[in-house]
Amino acid sequence: MRIVAHGVLFLFGIAAYGALVAGIRTDLGILVRLPVVLLIGFVSVLFHELGHASAVTALGGRVHRIVVLPLMWDSATRRVALAPAIPGGEVGGYVSYTLDTINARRKRIWIALAGPAADAAVFLATLLALALLASAVQPSTDLAPVIMPSDGSSARLPFEAALKAAATERPINLDWLSACLTALGLTSIGAGVANLLPFQGSDGHHILRNLRRRRQSP
Repeated sequence: MRIVAHGVLFLFGIAAYGALVAGIRTDLGILVRLPVVLLIGFVSVLFHELGHASAVTALGGRVHRIVVLPLMWDSATRRVALAPAIPGGEVGGYVSYTLDTINARRKRIWIALAGPAADAAVFLATLLALALLASAVQPSTDLAPVIMPSDGSSARLPFEAALKAAATERPINLDWLSACLTALGLTSIGAGVANLLPFQGSDGHHILRNLRRRRQSP
């Protein structure tokens, strides 16, 4: 199942990189896109782990450590440092926490679900942002007066050439922003789907393991 998860991540990663290639046009090519890819991956994992940490706090647990490679936040020192090697087959990051023993299995299920839920929330947020961005760059001609020629020729809008240019040209910074939002959304939803697959260290594995323990317990 781990191979399938890696395949899912690979496919969504290719789609995300394709969005960056389409939106970030530069002569430097991969020298610019590669750091952007790494940054987007880091942000995606960060939101995922913050989803876990938020669930831990909401369920009365205590977060000890949040790791998003290559960095780690320690609650005891309240400092960010370089992260050690990730144990247990975790990919990208993890949250170290403790819970009380009351309904611990049920709480662990909700905590495991919170990571993919955060990925889905990021995906929906990027869709909303892209929709707002697309509507914001559409030229408006509602208030433009129409000149009716007296000789019966066709009417023309003032500054018609400028309006056509505005409809077909977009500032490069908006292209970059759209590309990064698309890549972030694809990376996040891909990570969420892959993490729900039950392989060692995944959220799906933790969910399935705790569900089985709940059924086996008297």
